[in-house]
Amino acid sequence: MAAEPDAKQIRSLADAACALRALRRREITRDNGWSLRELYRTLETPGQNRLRHAHAALDSAVRAAYGIKEKEIHLHSC
Repeated sequence: MAAEPDAKQIRSLADAACALRALRRREITRDNGWSLRELYRTLETPGQNRLRHAHAALDSAVRAAYGIKEKEIHLHSC
């Protein structure tokens, strides 16, 4: 069983989640006026993508907080 996250890990996880949410809100409402589906369709295109990076950062924070090795589970499939 994975260890409980400490305060620093919880803060890192929360920061990554907030960054993802802010990016989605900014991309959807202000910059493009896209629906959530339209935004996530951008992940179908290869190459650099801020949304893909934000999800990877959140996945990494979750793994670190709960002691999950990358090969044990894939948290987000895009």
